[in-house]
Amino acid sequence: MKANLVVTAVILLCCACKKDKQQGQTNFKNERVKSTSWTGGGQSTYTYDDKKRQVKEASNTGITIEFSYEQGKVIRRVKQTTQTDSFIYELNAEGYVKTLLVPGGITYTYEYTVGGMLAKESSNEPSPFAATHYYNTTTGLQDSIRQTVGGVWYSTAIYTYYTDKGNSLRNENLGLASYGEVFLKPVKRYRSLYKDGSIIKEQITDFTYTYDGKGRIITKTTVSSTGSDTYSYTYY
Repeated sequence: MKANLVVTAVILLCCACKKDKQQGQTNFKNERVKSTSWTGGGQSTYTYDDKKRQVKEASNTGITIEFSYEQGKVIRRVKQTTQTDSFIYELNAEGYVKTLLVPGGITYTYEYTVGGMLAKESSNEPSPFAATHYYNTTTGLQDSIRQTVGGVWYSTAIYTYYTDKGNSLRNENLGLASYGEVFLKPVKRYRSLYKDGSIIKEQITDFTYTYDGKGRIITKTTVSSTGSDTYSYTYY
């Protein structure tokens, strides 16, 4: 199930640029993140091609991620010491992911609203994963995601935001525009309801940020019942 949650996180789509203009917030479209560091000493550095697409993420954890681009396709290769895994993304006519083939042969399929935001995702597993995305009709922000496995409810994620701030940590700021945008605004609270056996549990994660003079996020701190972590960001 963790793999499914990772796929969901990577692929969430929103019409970011249009809504930024409507809400009068800073547009960070041309900003690119140079590095991320986090609690415990981990660090990743990102490099981009002349189209500002990410071509490499080098981490001091021993994992390197490389991207190659073809017409209508993105290939992401995750390299570790003893193996390399390839993830193949097929793009739709708008340039967003429509299918994802992961190692092991599972394919994920994505559907969108008329406005171009991710509406549904599903897998072709024997007990298929599926997620439905819900949006606030006034703000355009994603309210929640409902996930099922084998047609049975598994989890619900509920989001609130800092609506007066812009988000400089979108996928486009990492050179991953083909994946769409994750969140229009910085997340303030993430509430997760999930099934653990026959018990429904809840976990709440709160987010705080600091910003530089351009309004870009330079630190993000997450606090939940399991502990806290701080992430730091630099930009080109």
